[in-house]
Amino acid sequence: VDAQLGRYFGTERGVLVLSSAPAFGGLQAGDVIQRIEGQAVATPRDAMAALRAHSPGTDVDVTFLRDRKSSTTRMRVPEVPVLRTPVAPPAPPA
Repeated sequence: VDAQLGRYFGTERGVLVLSSAPAFGGLQAGDVIQRIEGQAVATPRDAMAALRAHSPGTDVDVTFLRDRKSSTTRMRVPEVPVLRTPVAPPAPPA
């Protein structure tokens, strides 16, 4: 959240939730995540690092703002998809 958005949401820092899913512990688009397991998060990178510090499938506490009010929910740390890169580039078309 930058300074202009921060004035709107009532905070100077946090990570804006752009979309939600049932696995996100009730977080909704427009919520601002401020802490994950007590660790302050200010950027999406911070949030991902805080989640990756826990095993996939573990439930973690997430503190967030909604309508300028602080709340806490539990969400499950998602599985990290494995990216597989080819060993060799594919052959050019004939």
